[in-house]
Amino acid sequence: EEGEFRTFGVPVTGAELRVNARVNSGGALQIGILGFDAHAIDICDVITGDETARTVTWNGNPQLRIQPGDNACLHVRMRAAELFALEWV
Repeated sequence: EEGEFRTFGVPVTGAELRVNARVNSGGALQIGILGFDAHAIDICDVITGDETARTVTWNGNPQLRIQPGDNACLHVRMRAAELFALEWV
């Protein structure tokens, strides 16, 4: 029902991060980018509901401050949620 994980370095190929996820009632999904305070998991806007292409935002801001081609390690926290895909756009 609740957990978190971190990814290995994933190449950034876009200016925003989108998710395909289903978050059940009372659940939550948050994603942070390790090493970037502007994209910390604690300031990620909570994702809820059934989303096929939801842009991840941090304090309302979707813009990444990471250059395409750089690697990013993601920190994912989920409660009553399923994460199907992550996509840089």
